[in-house]
Amino acid sequence: MTFLIDGTFSIAPNEFTESKDPNSTFSKTIDNTRRRAIRNLKKDWEIKYNRLSLTDYRTLETIYEKFEPVSFVNSDLDINTLVHVDITDQGYLAGNSNFFSDVTVNLTEE
Repeated sequence: MTFLIDGTFSIAPNEFTESKDPNSTFSKTIDNTRRRAIRNLKKDWEIKYNRLSLTDYRTLETIYEKFEPVSFVNSDLDINTLVHVDITDQGYLAGNSNFFSDVTVNLTEE
């Protein structure tokens, strides 16, 4: 499964997780029933790469350093939205400084 971030980055991840973040409030009715009013639902995605080349990491870093929402597309899952990008700390693979290990990209729907 491949995702397209900002129209330029499309490397298949090793792991992908989607979570939902509802903007909601709870209230109690007269008969003591609890109700939940959801105003909107935003999604968060976590994309993990076990190994990423230095070139690919720099592409991600350039997207991150825009500090503005970018496009996030996956036609298989019907995703086409704007997201904010965050990248976790990463490490170099032992003995090879041309690859990063354990890179996690967090995407938050705008």
